[in-house]
Amino acid sequence: MNTSNPKSTMDIVAKNSSGSSTLADGLLIPRVDRERAINMVSVQPSTLIYVNSITTGSATGQASNIDAVGFYYFDGSTNKWTKLSTDTNIYNTDGVLTSNRVMGLGNNSLIFRNGVEASLYFERSGTGNLQSGQNVANLYTSGYVGNTNKILSGIRTYYQGDGTNSNSSMKLTVNGNINNNVVLAANNNVGIGTETPSEKLDVEGNARIRTLVDIEGTNQIPRFTRRVMSDANGVLGYEPNISKSTYGLDNIYENAMSNQISTTITNGNVPLNLSNTIVVPANTEALIVIDYNIPILKKGGYVAYMGITLKKSTNGGADVELEQGSRKYTTPSYSDNSAPAQGFPIVGKAVDHITNNTSSPITIVYKPLGYVEDNITTVYFGMWTNSGTGANFNWGRGSMTVTSYLKSLQ
Repeated sequence: MNTSNPKSTMDIVAKNSSGSSTLADGLLIPRVDRERAINMVSVQPSTLIYVNSITTGSATGQASNIDAVGFYYFDGSTNKWTKLSTDTNIYNTDGVLTSNRVMGLGNNSLIFRNGVEASLYFERSGTGNLQSGQNVANLYTSGYVGNTNKILSGIRTYYQGDGTNSNSSMKLTVNGNINNNVVLAANNNVGIGTETPSEKLDVEGNARIRTLVDIEGTNQIPRFTRRVMSDANGVLGYEPNISKSTYGLDNIYENAMSNQISTTITNGNVPLNLSNTIVVPANTEALIVIDYNIPILKKGGYVAYMGITLKKSTNGGADVELEQGSRKYTTPSYSDNSAPAQGFPIVGKAVDHITNNTSSPITIVYKPLGYVEDNITTVYFGMWTNSGTGANFNWGRGSMTVTSYLKSLQ
């Protein structure tokens, strides 16, 4: 039409194919309502109509697809009117992939967003019941390694039920390994390195816990009253209220003299610059064991009375003698004073029992002091020489050790 040289069975050329003419050009397809489309008989495939109203008739029979105004063609394979153009996509229509597909994100992100609560489902198709141990779904990450696309990590889900429940397990793998790095079992136990965790946390291998509470430094010994123990299989348990019934080792403090101390005083105590400080937490009972070994030497064969006085002070108060730990001796005299020197070690020990039933810690300082009485010569404490490389002969160095044991009063 409008052409003497048709290019197909029917070739319709517009009267005005360009320009500013206001005349309408086009092809008018028969216009019918839905009821008319239902009632047509012997419709030939590819017949084209324009449904201009769906207020009549119903979406049944050969008009079951007519649910909106628009163009429809008759599909001979279904014997139904079908939309000429259907807006079918994953947002409004379910479907099935007919083969593998790849979606490239480029440098963009894919976000699943819901105004209330977003859900993403991996649903197994079909209606056949799952069998226990059956793999349900896998989610993998992969990348090219050595020119080969390899799996790097993955999450796999397995059905673990008996056909009447939804019991399942999840396995997390890394390093491209199909072994079970982390398993969340159907019994809600978590396994690391094991597929069948028997406890809430089951670790196959060594475990480490970082940044634990410093119970001494934060004065929380009374709070931590349970001792963690293990059975032959490595299952952990605890012994309750261990600190209320027995003492537990708190710490061992050691100190040694760094310099020789000498004195020519006649009577009194001689500071040795040797001490150890202990803190007894609030509401705690302490058993303190003090040990010391300090060499002493005096010149000349004169009789002398000398040794060590053990002192302690509490919360910065005055020094008080801990008599249990003091050691003093009388040295023999020689009538001709022929002995150039006399020396021996002073070894002492004391046990101090402290009950702190207050809400504040107690600080105690233990220190041994040299002691001389009726002295007329020079007395040396601690070591033979101050030199770091010089020989101390058989003297050694003066030292003390304090061991503290604690138990809670709460």
